[in-house]
Amino acid sequence: VDEDWEMITELLVEHESKVLLFIENPVQTNEVRRSVVLLGGFLYAAARFELPLVLYEIGASAGLNALWDSYYYTAGDWSWGYKDAGVTIESDFAGTRPRSATVEVAERRACDRSPLRLGDVDDRNRLLSYIWPDQHERIARTTAAIASFLASDVTVEQRDAYEWLEEVLATQKKGATRVVYHSIMMQYLAPTHRRDIATLITEHGERASHDSPLVWLRYEPASHLKNAELTAVSWPGGETTTLAEACFHGSWVRWSSSRV
Repeated sequence: VDEDWEMITELLVEHESKVLLFIENPVQTNEVRRSVVLLGGFLYAAARFELPLVLYEIGASAGLNALWDSYYYTAGDWSWGYKDAGVTIESDFAGTRPRSATVEVAERRACDRSPLRLGDVDDRNRLLSYIWPDQHERIARTTAAIASFLASDVTVEQRDAYEWLEEVLATQKKGATRVVYHSIMMQYLAPTHRRDIATLITEHGERASHDSPLVWLRYEPASHLKNAELTAVSWPGGETTTLAEACFHGSWVRWSSSRV
């Protein structure tokens, strides 16, 4: 260990300017396994309103979770998606499994204040560098998700979440369910920014209709738990539903038996 730290110290000194530049940007793991938690929320939205989904992700980082419906999920004898998908996500489930629903994605958009551009080799290496080097399975899963993203037409817009949502929510989508979602990102925003975003989504939710509903899907740390929680607020009506408790990285999910 002493020899390792000596080598690390030498590298930090030798490449000081590059290291200082590197750490100016926030850590963005863009953990793709979180998609298995979000999946339950999308199935809930699809089953509740039985309409195609229009997806708006804020804090999307590199955009890997924007492609959640192209992955294959498995947990014991439960599975969802296509076995020949480029990305397979395994997780441990407890409680009732996510409900079945026909999912059609009509549109997807995503934004981040400082998105990683996966077409750039330096940004790809940056994303992988945030994973501990002994987590081989996680590295392989992220690498596969990067390949899927590069083969897609998805882009992550470099925008502030509030300003972007103000723009995209201004137009109602008749005959579709709009879903605003985010995962483990609100804690990095200033409290006033969080409140502004919540107020904006609520205002648009109160203008939602049965042929243009709105669902706010939140996968965030829960103040009353050591873990994260998946909740959905649905309009019209503004009903808040707790769907699951989950690990921050999606390695396990405990679904609510009465809701999902």
